[in-house]
Amino acid sequence: MTAEGLHGQRGTPPVAVIGVGNLLLSDEGIGVHVIRALSRRRLPRCIELVDGGTVGLPLLEAMRNRRKVIIVDAAAVKAPPGAVFRWYPAGRAGTKNLFHSAHTEGIQDLLNASRALFDLPPIVCVGVVPRDISTPGLRLSRELRRRLPAIADAVLREALYRRS
Repeated sequence: MTAEGLHGQRGTPPVAVIGVGNLLLSDEGIGVHVIRALSRRRLPRCIELVDGGTVGLPLLEAMRNRRKVIIVDAAAVKAPPGAVFRWYPAGRAGTKNLFHSAHTEGIQDLLNASRALFDLPPIVCVGVVPRDISTPGLRLSRELRRRLPAIADAVLREALYRRS
């Protein structure tokens, strides 16, 4: 797990953008690819990028004391490759069961563990519909490579959006 970015200024907690996925299985690694794409941009100081790999308890620290957490992962829904969905684990109206990620259990375990240890910040899961999550390969499918800049833009907009 690596963290990139700078904490917010004057004690303002950063927004953590955590990309999860297995880079060895093509589109299954979309969350990590999004983190890498965002790391090549000049981001506001309030954004912290985290390569979450295949999800695990070490991510608890990346979620603690954050203004908001965005988790980016492959979404297991029937939609065109590259489609982007939002899921609010706290059960925001109409989104509680919007999609299941390849790491739904791991993400749910992580959220349950974090609830037991500290108050969770607002969490948004951003799911990207993959083309192929079973073929070994380090590259995204053509569809997701083409859509990666737009997907990264959507994640960044979500990170910067302030909900009351």
